[in-house]
Amino acid sequence: MILEDREGTAKCLIDPINGLLSKSDLFRLYRAKSLDESQSYLLRIPSDASGNGRMNYEASTLSRLKEISDRTEVEFAEQRKDPDARVHYDWLMPVLVDSFISSEDQGYRQMNLLSIVDGNIEDYVPLSKLIESYKIDVKSAAWVLGRFFKLQSFLEMCDCPLQFRADQVILDPQMHRVVYLDWSSAKGCSWGENIRREAELVLEWIKDGGTEHEDEFRSMLAYLADPQNVASLNGASAHALLYRNIDSWWGHKYHPFTYSDRKTGVWHQVQNAPIC
Repeated sequence: MILEDREGTAKCLIDPINGLLSKSDLFRLYRAKSLDESQSYLLRIPSDASGNGRMNYEASTLSRLKEISDRTEVEFAEQRKDPDARVHYDWLMPVLVDSFISSEDQGYRQMNLLSIVDGNIEDYVPLSKLIESYKIDVKSAAWVLGRFFKLQSFLEMCDCPLQFRADQVILDPQMHRVVYLDWSSAKGCSWGENIRREAELVLEWIKDGGTEHEDEFRSMLAYLADPQNVASLNGASAHALLYRNIDSWWGHKYHPFTYSDRKTGVWHQVQNAPIC
């Protein structure tokens, strides 16, 4: 299916049935292709034209975050010791490729076409689908949580509100990448409430039992999932706490995404078995 803007200019291709990734009362999210099918995108569409204001806010927010991320990368380059090191805040959110008002037969809805920096959209899986199908080991959970806290640290620096929702997260488990999708609202939680939500999500997702350090990680999550404990925390302090413990328990090194099927209980690593 070809989507056009209101001037009749073709913008992208979608499969209305098989390309649908998620839907809610407000929005739908599709996998999309360029007209020559050489590029993959994500397309966010409001349910009707009443959502156009939110989509316009999302477009402006993503543009602002990209500008700040690029500026931060330049500033970091002047200080780094490793010439290959990058901050890569731009890996945590989509990039706005185009924003357009659709044709009349699509209800004059504002549609945001998105890409992922250095990423293949086909490799990303909705977090909600992973949680539904699998449990994960604690080291895999640690890098996921680290990405959540890194994103929040960046948004605090940008003074950009966030109301964390698991259904707006996609992951590339192979490359340890996390992308947050919904930037359509100025409404946010307190930073402590977001930390609590993220810790609670990971605590419920990880496997039961394990080594002493795994139990310590679980205890840390339980601490962060308590509203009273996170009231004064922000993303930067939560990120620092997490990685102090990771360095103490396991060292800061690569660990493949490791998961078990909720039905069979069989454990796999993403390197040797597919997911979803």
